[in-house]
Amino acid sequence: MKTKKSLLLALALLGSCAATLHAKSLKVRIVNLRSDQGAVLYVAMKGDITKGVKSDARPLCGRAVPERGAVEFSFDAIEADSIAVSIFHDENGNFRLDREEGRPAEGCLHLTIALPDAENTAELELRYDFGRTDNEKTK
Repeated sequence: MKTKKSLLLALALLGSCAATLHAKSLKVRIVNLRSDQGAVLYVAMKGDITKGVKSDARPLCGRAVPERGAVEFSFDAIEADSIAVSIFHDENGNFRLDREEGRPAEGCLHLTIALPDAENTAELELRYDFGRTDNEKTK
């Protein structure tokens, strides 16, 4: 009986080590922010933006304060080959993606990031010019 308990404990420890070995990380750098005001809010979940996220997935989320037009943050212990990420620059600090005429008024980005390696990096830029013409961009 004691041998059986020891064997079960060893298998449980081996299983937890194997899960840790397959966990991945992602370091994200957002560049060319429009200002250093407010914060950049982000959330990531297992899955793909175009195919949907996993309903059992626990979201990884956070907030980063911009400095010199950029922010950095990371996601650790990801147990997936890709993650769906949503990021926006909350310039006025109201924790909402503000809109003008139905279009985002603050920079944002929604994408799927593949995680081929144990440690991954991504340098991204938010989009600020949703549906605006060249004349509107210069105002």
